[in-house]
Amino acid sequence: NDKYGTDAVRFGLLVAAAPGNDIALSEEVILRGRKFANKIWNASGLLFSKLPNEPKRESLADRWIGSRLNTAIDRANKSFEAHRYHEAADAVWTFFWDEFCDWYLELKKSDTDWGFAYEAHEKALLLLHPLMPFITEELWHRRGHETSIALERYPQYDPALHDPEAEREMKLLQDVVTQIRGLRADHKIDKKTKLTGTLAVEGVAPVEKIEQLANVALS
Repeated sequence: NDKYGTDAVRFGLLVAAAPGNDIALSEEVILRGRKFANKIWNASGLLFSKLPNEPKRESLADRWIGSRLNTAIDRANKSFEAHRYHEAADAVWTFFWDEFCDWYLELKKSDTDWGFAYEAHEKALLLLHPLMPFITEELWHRRGHETSIALERYPQYDPALHDPEAEREMKLLQDVVTQIRGLRADHKIDKKTKLTGTLAVEGVAPVEKIEQLANVALS
């Protein structure tokens, strides 16, 4: 499709292909696929501007994204096995858009260690490849690979990446940041205005990252 691109049309068809129903294909669905492709392209550009180094999964952000990627891999494989392609598309969409782009890359912006980010990104491209083959092939080669991404083994669930503790800590961070952003919006406070506040929680809270994402000084 000259207007939206083959990957966008393909992804739109997959998202709309729930078993037992007619495909509710519309321009809006295809546009969603194009926006998704643009999101992946821009996120990859940000990643490629950082220097890759030895992959170390030590920070909260890296441990969390590894665990979430593992969940997406598990969902995608099970969906493909059951021929529920719309669910596979939803698993990869949720990971790339909501988790990798909207949270993980924001957390990583102040970091210097991008090794595991590259590793997670490559696995995510492999996960997405059957659904959007053209953009993933292009990004695979821009990463420096000479052979086709289609020749690589499809990602499989890895128990070592499952990290409930990181997911709990990240859930706390997300809840607090979302609440602060909501208060800003409700009171029409510019997001560039630094706020102050007190955080009272049980257990360990990722205060530094909360301050970074919400532009707030906590005590």
